[in-house]
Amino acid sequence: MTEEVVPQKNKRIVERSIKYPYYDLNECLNFVEKIKNIGGRKEAPIPSILKEMNVKDVSNKRYSYSVSSAEQFGLIEKTENGLKVTDRVMVILFPTEGESQRNAALKDCFKRPNLYTIIISQFDGLDLPGGEILRNTFLHYGIAENVVDQAVRSFIESAKYASVLKNNKLCVTVTEDNKPPQQKNKDTDSTDQLPKNDPSEYLPTDINGYNKVELSISSGKKVTVIIPTDCKKEDIDKLKRLLDVFAPDT
Repeated sequence: MTEEVVPQKNKRIVERSIKYPYYDLNECLNFVEKIKNIGGRKEAPIPSILKEMNVKDVSNKRYSYSVSSAEQFGLIEKTENGLKVTDRVMVILFPTEGESQRNAALKDCFKRPNLYTIIISQFDGLDLPGGEILRNTFLHYGIAENVVDQAVRSFIESAKYASVLKNNKLCVTVTEDNKPPQQKNKDTDSTDQLPKNDPSEYLPTDINGYNKVELSISSGKKVTVIIPTDCKKEDIDKLKRLLDVFAPDT
């Protein structure tokens, strides 16, 4: 008697991602405005919200993703039987002190998601890298491959709406007007910060408008860095931030 072998269906592997706002800040405000219209400053019952959104139940992704995104931005609070808008929403929708108050509230919302806090700390005051570099940054911090494009899009659109992305420069806490002054230790020469190997190893070689520097890393391998001679300090800071993306977690 031959035993029949029943082929097993391949299980679909779902890639896990850290929490992130699926919908951008503007889209979330459109969602919470529906909640405000239903409940005012009090609780809006979930069935009423679902009806307003024209969805059947809370398992609908449009509803669940809207709730998660709006909650991360600090726009809503969950109640026993529904949702209610936060005071931030009322400030954004009805700023009693004018546009500056609204802009400050929007910026506060933008800084609230945990993922955004990490990205802001890395690129605040700098130009956002484009294409694969920014995408790889999100992947590095735990965004899954299958949702990374949406996560990046939501971040960029939210930054634009909160007026913290200007000419591709992310200006959340650092702006041209409030940059802290550069501090210099008078007792410490900048060359003291170099690794204590052969100092001649770090002297740049000028090659047609570029500085070429070669140095050894901890593994003993050589690294060659070629930087334009007209590179400014803000450009160097940007390079430092980008290099952090490739540093393994310790």
